[in-house]
Amino acid sequence: MTGTGCDMLLRVTATTGTTTVLHRARRRCGVRRFVALIVCGTMAIPTRPVRAQSTDDAAATERRELIQQAQRARNAGDHTQALELAQRAGRTGMTPSLRLFIAQTQQSLGRLGEAVIEADRCIREAESDMTARNRDTVLATCRALAASVRPRVGRIVLRIPADAPADLTVTIAGQSIASADFGAPHPVTPGVVDVVVDGREHGRFQASITVAGGASVDVVARLVPRPVEPLPVATPPVIGTNMPPPNAASTPVVVAAPTATMPTGSVSAPTPVRDTREVQGPSAGPWALVILGGASFVGSVGFWVAREVNLAACPDRMCATQGHIDRVYGFTTTSIVTFGAAIVLVPLGVVWSVAGRVRAAGARASEMSWLFGVPQLRVTHDGGWVSFGGTF
Repeated sequence: MTGTGCDMLLRVTATTGTTTVLHRARRRCGVRRFVALIVCGTMAIPTRPVRAQSTDDAAATERRELIQQAQRARNAGDHTQALELAQRAGRTGMTPSLRLFIAQTQQSLGRLGEAVIEADRCIREAESDMTARNRDTVLATCRALAASVRPRVGRIVLRIPADAPADLTVTIAGQSIASADFGAPHPVTPGVVDVVVDGREHGRFQASITVAGGASVDVVARLVPRPVEPLPVATPPVIGTNMPPPNAASTPVVVAAPTATMPTGSVSAPTPVRDTREVQGPSAGPWALVILGGASFVGSVGFWVAREVNLAACPDRMCATQGHIDRVYGFTTTSIVTFGAAIVLVPLGVVWSVAGRVRAAGARASEMSWLFGVPQLRVTHDGGWVSFGGTF
């Protein structure tokens, strides 16, 4: 109850009620009027979020700072830095005047094809935006720049075959081309221009085209299928060897082991194959020891026979003279010494010969039999022994 309602309540209360009732009616009407003012004031507050407004203000501030830095860089002659800063500012919000700045900077860098493209965009944006700042001046300047640069640029007309896929990625001089611009003249800076058409799995077209100023070149992009790399063919390892075959793939191949078939019946042992290759060992040294040992044995027998003859000449030793006794002792001593030399020299010569043959043959064993296999001497690369009987 506000306004007229409260006034009527106060008049009725003042006429019919007491003083206390009148005061209560006044307080109630005052509270209702205060609540009504708060509600009306809240409805009048703008509903725009404060955070969104602050974000837009920060973006606008950053854009203004980038534009100012770009202007200072261009005034200092650093057109490359000026172009980079202006393009960064354009990504936050593009205007016809900023588009004109970018086109003029590209013209200063000699990038005439890009300057014409930006000037044409500046013209379209200025013609459609009736509220742009300095619209007439910007529009006139963009038209003049495009008219002065257009005769100096080259043009590439890209022809896409009808059977080409729809999801093509096309770049001309590093700039992406929309499918709507296929077949239309595309301004480029005179010189060598790279044209790339990527159809992904359908193939790829890439060419470097030389374009002169004022000339137009038609390019038919025929996709070349991508080369298919052959899969590596794994070669199974050769059974029985540990080394993999040459030029084998690095991919491991699991080869099942051959199934062993158990033979039935009796199985005869394989006949050993004897190595018949001749083995050359030492020749002169061992034979000299054997001959010397044999001579010592023969001498030992001879001296023993002489001793026995001398003993038989004087069986009772009563007739023996000192000279006779000396001869008997001499024959005995010499026979014993020569027999010992024979025992040492003959086996030494045999061992020397066999060891030389084993060394010459590597790890192959050598065998030697005396007197039809008795005794037998066997020497191998890891040791040797002597046996009396049997065969090896």
